[in-house]
Amino acid sequence: MHRICAISLVAAAIVTLRASDFSIADEEKYENGSKTIAIVFGAQKQAVTATGDDLKLWDAAGGKLKERAKSHTIGMGMGFLSLAISPDGKWIASGTGDQGVRLYAVNGAALNEKPPLKDHIKAIHATAFSADSKLLATGSDDMSFHVYDITGEKPKDRITHKIEKANLGIKALFFLDGGKKLLTGCGNGDIRVFELKDDSAAELGKTKIKTSGFMFPSALSPDEKILAVGSENGVHAFKINNGAFNDLFAMKDQHTKQVTSVAYSPDGNFVASTSKDGKIVLYDAASGTVLMNKQHSGEFKTIAFLPDSTKTSIRLAAGGSFNNTQVSVFTVKAGQ
Repeated sequence: MHRICAISLVAAAIVTLRASDFSIADEEKYENGSKTIAIVFGAQKQAVTATGDDLKLWDAAGGKLKERAKSHTIGMGMGFLSLAISPDGKWIASGTGDQGVRLYAVNGAALNEKPPLKDHIKAIHATAFSADSKLLATGSDDMSFHVYDITGEKPKDRITHKIEKANLGIKALFFLDGGKKLLTGCGNGDIRVFELKDDSAAELGKTKIKTSGFMFPSALSPDEKILAVGSENGVHAFKINNGAFNDLFAMKDQHTKQVTSVAYSPDGNFVASTSKDGKIVLYDAASGTVLMNKQHSGEFKTIAFLPDSTKTSIRLAAGGSFNNTQVSVFTVKAGQ
């Protein structure tokens, strides 16, 4: 079996990774009360989970999850559809089925809910913060996105833009270039990049791929240069250069059912995907090489890397099975 070796002096050495190098060494479970639809980790050792009706804030220090705060229940079947935490750890935003964006200020062990943002007319499946935590973007099934300045007393709707000649809703949003650009992903596979001006957005370029189940499971690399999208039961990755999209890799048929979630590791070395088939697939982010394809019981709606992941000990949180209310945290080891 090929193993990863620590290299400190030989900078030019190349380590080839293979599927047999990684396996699940441990699984921890945390009760979340209901089916988990989203998990995100913040830079301040925080984790946020969303079920259909509740948000929870967790302390993720030391690689363990400890519940800190819970939001008010939305109920009425109009629950949370998207989830984002600001890089500075001070804000949580979640899109909902009632056409509103719930915005929470994180105050120690409390979530202070602000008045909802009600500028969309359909369900909101995408929320994202800029790297400096000053901007919030929201995207909806009404095919529009809004960009808010959240530095003042109240969020200010700075940009409103409707995407033409695309459909099935805006399902993903990512800020690029330090908040100067915005990438959108739609349910029909339409991907676009916009330059953000003072009060308007100008399209720079677009492409289109086959996505999973009219959603847009996707993740942006930490350096904001590569987009990985769940496509054709696998992952398709693009290099982004202004409005141009260049194929990096496409690994098809890694899952037997549609991909539901894609994630990048904090160091940018790995990509993970999960699916309704219950598989967890780990990829080398540079080449797309499949490093692990592990079947698990049930199914998963969401996956995310924990901040304490390393090249040889990867930590993944996953949840979302209809009959399982727990969040599983997997430790994936190299050289097992």
